[in-house]
Amino acid sequence: ELQALPHKKHTAVINIRGPILTATNNSADNIIKGLNKAFDDPNTAGVVVRINSPGGSPVQAGQVYDEMVRLRQKFPNMPFFAALEDLCASGGYYIAAAAPFIYADKATLVGSIGVILQGFGFQETLNKLGMESRLLSSGKNKAFLNPFAPLDPSEKAHAQQMLDKIHLQFVEAVRKGRGERLKTWKTELFEGLMWTGEEAVEL
Repeated sequence: ELQALPHKKHTAVINIRGPILTATNNSADNIIKGLNKAFDDPNTAGVVVRINSPGGSPVQAGQVYDEMVRLRQKFPNMPFFAALEDLCASGGYYIAAAAPFIYADKATLVGSIGVILQGFGFQETLNKLGMESRLLSSGKNKAFLNPFAPLDPSEKAHAQQMLDKIHLQFVEAVRKGRGERLKTWKTELFEGLMWTGEEAVEL
């Protein structure tokens, strides 16, 4: 969300409020349009990305991260900040990590560096109700993680390795974005925990 820019020197503010998802106000397309409009305006004296988000799509967040890195290189003298409000978690922090400077309130919730895939298993429920699944598929793995069948260990392992790869992309983005600012490189920093803004600054 970026409102019309004034025709005089100003600070441009791009607001990211809520989940970061495709086809929403917080899609990568919309955020990137706002960023480019802000940076390309000759009257922009500085850019603030204001974030209050629980996260969302790693693809959308990753695209915004990449564009922020590109704009930092294209406009190296432009003051550029991320300002965190109540919550900056997961994909929200993925985006914030690309800013050269991050500011947070002492009570802001920050972090949740991780990736999640949720689902349910209903096989026993169907059995108790006297029902059966009649799902048909044309490929061995087309019914991947079918909630009406027992969890297949090979499917679980494949899903886990996908999550691990996406998680590693997130971790590398944080490491590159924060660089020497990180006080520790211990793995617990990247395992899904959140901290207060005060603690996050220390870390």
